Amino acid sequence: KECDVMNPDGKGRGWNHCSPAWLIVRCKDEIKELEDEMLIGNWEEMLRECADVGNFAMMIHDITRERIDRFTKAKQSIDNKP
Repeated sequence: KECDVMNPDGKGRGWNHCSPAWLIVRCKDEIKELEDEMLIGNWEEMLRECADVGNFAMMIHDITRERIDRFTKAKQSIDNKP
């Protein structure tokens, strides 16, 4: 389920090259898995799924923060030109 850019050679490269849209889809998948475990009362597995949801949310946050920082830096560079 990893995006091709995230794991092109099977070694894993992290999430920095994945799109936020792809990560949101994966986060939704994990939320569905969490709901499924909740419905059957599998509390231990719910804890694992909560961690998965949190991890994808963190990846989305990280990529979004990086994009904001790049945009802000580029805008400041343009604004400071004579």
